[in-house]
Amino acid sequence: MGALPGIEYRKTSVRSNKIALRENPVGGFVGITEKGPLHRSVRLRDYNEFLRIYGGFETAGYLPFCVYSFFQNGGKQCSVVRTAHLSGEGAAARAEFVLTAGRETAALLRVRSEGIWGNRIRLNLWHVPTEQGGVRLNVSFHNGRFQEDFLDLSPDPREDDFYLRRIGERSVLAEPVGLPETGESPVPDEVRDSTFYGGREGIAALTPADFIGSSRDPLAKTGLALLENEPDINLLALPDAALLENLEDRLKLHRALVDHAEANPGRFALLDLPGSLDPVEVLRYRSRLCSSRAALYYPDLRVIDPADQSLFSLPPSCAMAGIISETDLKHGCYYPPGNRFVEGAVALSRSLTKEETALLYERGINSFRKIPGKGITVWGVRTLSDDPQWRFINVRRTVTLLGTAIRRGTAWAVFEPHDEGLRKRVVRHVTAYLIDVWRKGYLSGKTPEEAFYVRCDGELNPSENIDAGVLTVEVGLCVVKPAEYIVVTLHARKEHTKVIIDEEVVHG
Repeated sequence: MGALPGIEYRKTSVRSNKIALRENPVGGFVGITEKGPLHRSVRLRDYNEFLRIYGGFETAGYLPFCVYSFFQNGGKQCSVVRTAHLSGEGAAARAEFVLTAGRETAALLRVRSEGIWGNRIRLNLWHVPTEQGGVRLNVSFHNGRFQEDFLDLSPDPREDDFYLRRIGERSVLAEPVGLPETGESPVPDEVRDSTFYGGREGIAALTPADFIGSSRDPLAKTGLALLENEPDINLLALPDAALLENLEDRLKLHRALVDHAEANPGRFALLDLPGSLDPVEVLRYRSRLCSSRAALYYPDLRVIDPADQSLFSLPPSCAMAGIISETDLKHGCYYPPGNRFVEGAVALSRSLTKEETALLYERGINSFRKIPGKGITVWGVRTLSDDPQWRFINVRRTVTLLGTAIRRGTAWAVFEPHDEGLRKRVVRHVTAYLIDVWRKGYLSGKTPEEAFYVRCDGELNPSENIDAGVLTVEVGLCVVKPAEYIVVTLHARKEHTKVIIDEEVVHG
């Protein structure tokens, strides 16, 4: 049946986006690796991906061990940025090999990324005579764990299987620097089991600027600034800050990490200090840092080197990122990430007395505790904030997560007519969401009224705000806080040979 001319009225329902709680913990780490792309962020979902792209433990940096510890302790995904010193003396460089033809240069081969790993690549190139009197080329690269063979190739640039072109297209170890432009190329001499040379890691001359990077050019960011391009990252760590021996340099780097977390909502910085510093030095260092979006852990963890089974010290920040990730996924970010065993840790780089631990914790420095026969546990859940309201990691992160979810879930209100109906719809929308998260345990209180409130009325939205296009919603939250101190009061009396013990739990 066709439609009749005229005006037709249809009633439609107003739709609004559902507020969703997205708990997807993702780590963001900047540091030193054996190989891999420099100043490029790469998303990893398991440690095998890290090994394939960045190599193993054969580097002076801590990042390979720390990423392993991240996944070992429950982390699911992270983004890694490899850094190095890039200019001047001691800058990172790629290993090279010059192919010669007599006294003439036939070609220049260069490994795919900077680092001394390229100096371990061995090259073999040999000729295979043809029946027509010419030669074909065989090329082999071998780095001790991986071998590439390129067989029966042509030395003629005009052929599709020209050896330099084939290496450039298929090799993951090396590439030619430029291809002949004249259509001619000399046949390279044979090479017998020779190594590339000139590769440098760029570690000796490291500065805080190499980690912090630059965001002046939005299309060519480096270092930590690269992580600004990935909005889902929420846990940050720079374990290779330990390579900076000067405490002022390390402090500059930690401040940059904290500033990054403060400037990018939803992010939390994990800092660490080595056991080579005594508690007095640690307290002095902490006094120069203050943020509710950062936590400091001390001392280093002692783990087993998989290469020779010896013990070495490892910054704990990435292991903590893994523990926090696992806690988020298992319970929720409202759950305090404390009193958890650190997988892979067998000892601490410095033993702390109870008095030292208490003194450090009072100033917001989280430490670890060795439980004989069981392992190393995380003994602290505090931020570096001097504000008691933001004392706990889970409180800060829960408020941030809920705030982000509310902000995204109320985006539908933009450009809607600002009247009382809109304000009531926003209140209903946010209230329904907060009731759901209260039921899941994110908020404390026996009733929703005790757990939160949502306000969006005429007092918050006077006429001048309405004229300016501003809608103000006030949300109050009562977030679950951890029980830090357990006080056990013993009342013993004789009663038919029994002893009665009364326990009292005091919340910090």
